[in-house]
Amino acid sequence: MPDIDLRNNTELLRILFDYAPDAYYLTDFKGNFIDGNKEAERIIGYNKEELVSRNIARLKILSPSEIKKATKLLQQNLKGKPTGPDEFTLKRKDGSKRIVEIRTFPVKFYKHTMVLGIARDITVRKHNELKLKRANENLNKVQCQLIHSEKIAALSRFASGISHELKNPLGIILSGVEYLEKRPQVDEKNIPVIINKIKNAMPNGGTMEINLIKKEKSEAFGNKKSKEIVIEIIDNGVGMKQEVLNYAFEPFYTTKLDDKSIGLGLSIAKSFVNNHDGEIKLQSKPGEGTTVRIVLPQIENE
Repeated sequence: MPDIDLRNNTELLRILFDYAPDAYYLTDFKGNFIDGNKEAERIIGYNKEELVSRNIARLKILSPSEIKKATKLLQQNLKGKPTGPDEFTLKRKDGSKRIVEIRTFPVKFYKHTMVLGIARDITVRKHNELKLKRANENLNKVQCQLIHSEKIAALSRFASGISHELKNPLGIILSGVEYLEKRPQVDEKNIPVIINKIKNAMPNGGTMEINLIKKEKSEAFGNKKSKEIVIEIIDNGVGMKQEVLNYAFEPFYTTKLDDKSIGLGLSIAKSFVNNHDGEIKLQSKPGEGTTVRIVLPQIENE
């Protein structure tokens, strides 16, 4: 293969310059156009013959702010320093705009020092970046809306759960009150609540016993005795482990996975009983069932 001196091969250099994939152009240090390749012509929409000896600042292809920016870069070139990449928006001959990324280099060519500019058309890339940014903004907006919707749904489930947990102990207590008042039958509205509780305690079937015991209790001081009522609910269902029993009265503690159970039932029941100067206790073992014992002071009718 013969040696080729590229420095003296003007025709080869011309071809490499004209058909480079990026826009190549030459200016002096004042910004006067000297030469450009085919990609440079395509980007700005001018033939290079229309540009020769014309100053870039007077072509109105740059905005006033970008002319100042380009002038500063030429000053760096004059000091022998390359610049870039720097982003510019060019106004083409037909009025449309292209976004380019420009690097500049001070070079010696045919014993003359001038500026070689290399501009890459990044219009499509910038438009795609803008589309991606907008898509991400829309996605974030949708995500925020979704999170908000999920929060609303969670609050709805929470409210439903509270209603569910309130309804259970209230229903059972109301049924107990009706029983204590010796009404002929329990309010039908509370029957599903009681049945649901029985099913939870004994999913495989079993028996449940409800005892009502009236007792007399001696006061700590003096000979006075007070009366109390003990309600016992005993089942032979699945029972509870000790670790479950330890937290049974804690608010929001639950072993259920459904949306309605939020673990307030026993906590609320305990509050009701305590507010009436009573106490509630649990005894349970896995496989042996559970006993709930509620002790309430008996109020004598005046």
